[in-house]
Amino acid sequence: MKKGGFDFTPGKILEEFNREKNSRKLHVIFRYPKMSDLDGILSNINATIRESEFLRMNKRITKEEERKWLKNTLKAIKEKKKIYIVAEINGRISGGGMNETKGGAASHVGEIGISLREKYTNMGIGTRMMEVMMNEAMKIGIEVLKISCYEHNKRAKHVYEKLGFKHIGTIPKARKCKDGSYSGEAIMYKILV
Repeated sequence: MKKGGFDFTPGKILEEFNREKNSRKLHVIFRYPKMSDLDGILSNINATIRESEFLRMNKRITKEEERKWLKNTLKAIKEKKKIYIVAEINGRISGGGMNETKGGAASHVGEIGISLREKYTNMGIGTRMMEVMMNEAMKIGIEVLKISCYEHNKRAKHVYEKLGFKHIGTIPKARKCKDGSYSGEAIMYKILV
């Protein structure tokens, strides 16, 4: 697929909509990040690490680590090597999604993943974020997506299957849980074009 239609501007809004949960109105914005988002992105990732057992990261991120990561991420987005969007809910960064290519002969393959604060799950926000991410990925030439999730993350696996991802295998004992038990990692893929 030819790269085209990709327009990265820091802070650019990709989609905006409303949801309601428990009679509370939520205003959701998916957009590209900007350097001034550093504190919001850092707060979100550290909160998500605390509340979720499904992230690969399991230690608190420092501001300097996040600053370096965000600077490199903005550069990679501009170079069409990565897609990263933030989910801003009621004015606070509450999730994010990333799609990254390794380049070279596999530059058409993207590894995708999202995270969303627990209080905003089961509302279709994560599903819609994945759809927006897939659309942006195609604009930078991604043809095949890979995603993985831990076997016990049934909610994520359901979302990925609903979006057309196919399960191709499981790596046993890929994650060691806090209680000493293990969880396998399900590997999935989707052909975009």
